[in-house]
Amino acid sequence: MKNLLLNYWNLYIFILKVLRKVVNNVWPNLAQVWVGNDLETALACIEDDKFAIKCIVISGTGSCCYGNNGKVNAKIGGYGHILGLI
Repeated sequence: MKNLLLNYWNLYIFILKVLRKVVNNVWPNLAQVWVGNDLETALACIEDDKFAIKCIVISGTGSCCYGNNGKVNAKIGGYGHILGLI
């Protein structure tokens, strides 16, 4: 199981690097490029000045809980419908 998760993480990092290269090739004059996922985007929509801890829970075919205390991100689940069944 540990090796499967490690392979999944390495694939995720590889995909992020490829996406950054593609975006930089298409829009070379961008000052900064950020590639993330829907969890990070949803969490960023919560106003920082109102809450000390931000947390979202997404549930569907799979599920994930993702949060931030202003310093550290934490994630439980979110490995997709196939890995989420293990």
